[in-house]
Amino acid sequence: MSPPDRDAAADWIDAHQLGRRNLTPARMSLMRGRRYNRAKGKHEDNLKQNAPKDQSDTSVDTASRLTQEHGVSPPTIKRDGQYAEAVDRLGIQQEAASGQVTASRQDVA
Repeated sequence: MSPPDRDAAADWIDAHQLGRRNLTPARMSLMRGRRYNRAKGKHEDNLKQNAPKDQSDTSVDTASRLTQEHGVSPPTIKRDGQYAEAVDRLGIQQEAASGQVTASRQDVA
């Protein structure tokens, strides 16, 4: 298997890791958020490259697709995206993944 790019490989890894039953809620949230942010970014890039069409909210489409995959609501997916973005911005990926962050996901975002 050779994924087309780094984001596709990371998405494949996160999607398969989310199938594990022993993940903490914070780690699941982080992985769902990363998948959402990557998918949302690709979808927005595709819309910018194509001719102007209906300017619907791309994050809703992406959130809806991931909602069906993961069995959570669209607002949860969007909050997970904010959390993942904040974790990456703060540089606390290891701490968040291992459960060492004591603040709530909302406080981190």
